[in-house]
Amino acid sequence: DGTMASPAAAPDEAAAQEPVTKTYYVGSTTSNKYHYPWCKWAKTIKPSHLIKFKSVAEAQKRHYIPCPVCKPPPLSK
Repeated sequence: DGTMASPAAAPDEAAAQEPVTKTYYVGSTTSNKYHYPWCKWAKTIKPSHLIKFKSVAEAQKRHYIPCPVCKPPPLSK
């Protein structure tokens, strides 16, 4: 019975994190900017250069800055 409690808790955790995982940002290995996926500049990134970030914090850790066109959330200071 104890093994059943863990799987039941997992969907609750996934549901709580769902809004976070739906929003992601993209960048290019040849640039230092991150974008919303629908940005006109993001759409020009070659698949071989595409990087996905799960959060602004992840982009910040990799020294990326927000795109001035699509204006994703700014880096935290």
